[in-house]
Amino acid sequence: MPTITRISSKFPHVLLMSGNAIPGRAYEEQYASLLEGSKRAGDLMAQANLTAIVEPLNSLVNHKDFF
Repeated sequence: MPTITRISSKFPHVLLMSGNAIPGRAYEEQYASLLEGSKRAGDLMAQANLTAIVEPLNSLVNHKDFF
């Protein structure tokens, strides 16, 4: 947590991205993983007074390998 506290004084926002889609894994499984990771990150960011920004990437048009 000390590192996050130092960072939050200079950068109050954190960009979250979903990551690459995993071939062979069900959509539901990948979505559950994304949700769990986001919740964990949100808990840490709340403690450090940070704001999460989720970057929506269009996986159907120009980011085909992103979930």
